Amino acid sequence: MVGFFIQRPIFASAIAAILVLAGAICFFLLPVSQFPEITPPQVVVTANYPGASAQVVADTVTTPLEEQVNRQSDGGDAARARSRLSSGHGRPSFR
Repeated sequence: MVGFFIQRPIFASAIAAILVLAGAICFFLLPVSQFPEITPPQVVVTANYPGASAQVVADTVTTPLEEQVNRQSDGGDAARARSRLSSGHGRPSFR
């Protein structure tokens, strides 16, 4: 068997080239199911402060909460927070 390919080096090179080409084509045609799209986890935080104005909620609830979440989340995206009359709403996301 080895002698056949030693006597015919061009044939052996052609078979090797065909195998490499077929491997390259299959590499791009195969689906990648091992690495699915992953959505980063999100947490929704809602805090109620009855009778407080939006500024008071922002100063006493939303801003400290946002600072703590941003400090604790290594590599996460920044927390987004919003204050309204008597309530605050925050949505941090993590990687």
